[in-house]
Amino acid sequence: MRASGVWAYGFVNLIHIFGIATLFGSVLAFDLRLLGCWRRVPLAALERPTLTLAVCGFTVAVVSGVTLLSANGSEYVGNPFLELKFAAIGLGLVNIAAAQFLPAWRARALEPHGARQRLALRVLGATSLDDLSDRLEYVDAVAQSDADLAQQVANLQAALEVEEQSLEQLRVQQRAKVVAVRALRDEILTSLAYIQSQRDAAARLVSDTIAQYRHLRSARADYL
Repeated sequence: MRASGVWAYGFVNLIHIFGIATLFGSVLAFDLRLLGCWRRVPLAALERPTLTLAVCGFTVAVVSGVTLLSANGSEYVGNPFLELKFAAIGLGLVNIAAAQFLPAWRARALEPHGARQRLALRVLGATSLDDLSDRLEYVDAVAQSDADLAQQVANLQAALEVEEQSLEQLRVQQRAKVVAVRALRDEILTSLAYIQSQRDAAARLVSDTIAQYRHLRSARADYL
């Protein structure tokens, strides 16, 4: 490898270091999320990029490491850093395998996976899908209560309209009765006026008759 040039060896070594850094950086970010950091970031949303980067970093580290060992394997014999590196890589792989048995890893299935679910979590202030489900049930209950209330209001409005129509009919009937009563009153007043005029005429007739009788009686007395 070094016979190919210092730059070639340095480039492969840089790629190897980059692969190891990617592997451990991804595992570290994933472990910190499992430990409770960045709770606002869904675990399912962090799972795919970190594990993908970890696999890529592990692959790059293994391929570049095998290249380095095949070129200068004798120089790494007895090197404590090589054993430490293998132990660290193995520990990272064991860490990824063991993370699958943690409660936080199992709970990722209850976290939102889509943009709509995450938006619903943000809007409703929920912390998980269970909390979101409870809040949605509450929203549905409130919406159903509002729908029932709106139906009751509509029914009450319909009843009020029926009552208003009944009142209008009663007003029409009352006005008709008032008109009939007034007509009857006018008729009675007319009859009373006619009766009064007849009484006055009868009184005048009686008065004239009495006066004529007295006049005849006086004339008779004078004659005898």
